[in-house]
Amino acid sequence: MKKEVVIVVTGATASGKSSLIYSLPQNTAIEVIICDSRQSYKYLQIGTAAPNSLEQQKFPHHLLQFLDFNQRFSAGDFLAKTRILIEEIHARKKTPVILGGTFFYVKALWDGLMPSPSISASEMRKIYDEINLLPLVEVRQRLQVLDSGSCHKIDAKNDYRNRRALIATLQSGKPFSQFELIGGVYNKYDFQSFYLDRERQELYSRINERTQRMFTGGNDRSNIVSEFEYLLKNCESFNDPVFNSIGYRQLLDEYLTKLEKGGHGTPQQIEAITKAFYRKIQRLPNDTKNIGESSHLLWNSTTSEPNKLIKQTIRQLDILQITEKTAQLTRNYAKRQLTWFRNETRLKRIDHDNLFLLLSQSL
Repeated sequence: MKKEVVIVVTGATASGKSSLIYSLPQNTAIEVIICDSRQSYKYLQIGTAAPNSLEQQKFPHHLLQFLDFNQRFSAGDFLAKTRILIEEIHARKKTPVILGGTFFYVKALWDGLMPSPSISASEMRKIYDEINLLPLVEVRQRLQVLDSGSCHKIDAKNDYRNRRALIATLQSGKPFSQFELIGGVYNKYDFQSFYLDRERQELYSRINERTQRMFTGGNDRSNIVSEFEYLLKNCESFNDPVFNSIGYRQLLDEYLTKLEKGGHGTPQQIEAITKAFYRKIQRLPNDTKNIGESSHLLWNSTTSEPNKLIKQTIRQLDILQITEKTAQLTRNYAKRQLTWFRNETRLKRIDHDNLFLLLSQSL
């Protein structure tokens, strides 16, 4: 029996993969499954370069802007949801197009994931923290004893893979090299998988230009700074997953640093005060009592005073420095993405002009 087709379109951030999909005719029988760990969150439109409203109207979309700020979404969650979505889209006689640059999601869909350890989350975390404090040479020594197979396969200088193997071995009680992945669907479907490639300097230039637009390309209602202020108002905690996103993280760090240097409290106290103000709580939490009498009076005075301080701090953020830092981190991320894509033989490298033709032929 002929396998049903699933299309994967990936590429480094800012490579232009999304624009190609939205250049297809509107009557193309596809549905888009977003494969982007940041575009899954609500309201993060500009900072994640999510599809705009017109693009979203062109084709049905899934896993786009459906998570609250404090929700976590793992590769396992993506695997479970996407398996179901693929079946549902095929039942509607359409082709699923998996679109985005979070490639470890695609790898999870293709190959599956390791079974979850049976120990508690706290025990898992304890092991994780313990191993990450060890020097690499000791990690290798312990891995040699517990899982010589992994120790033999993994490059002795690869810090991440050595630690991952030892952590997984300790958490499961089974050698990492003997793990079997479960849940993958690569052999179930006819995957037509492409990654859009660009010359590195061209890609870096596109990243720089897009980052510049994110920060300065619109008025105060249409840039990442306004989205950041919305996060401040509506987040559960400054530790919410959304603040791990490049751009938003740099804005938050600068916001906290400015207020801390101004004598307005520790980062934890500033977080409590900011949330208290935005939620119109009249009395500050107990942990803000030791931030200094003058600052405490300021935060506890009329609502115009904390509002003025928060607004003033946001206006005085060093946007040029944050923009440059964001662009640098994005370029670093894109470099890692390119390494993943170029090492994956199941992806067909393609340039911008040829991808549209190949997509059309695959549908």
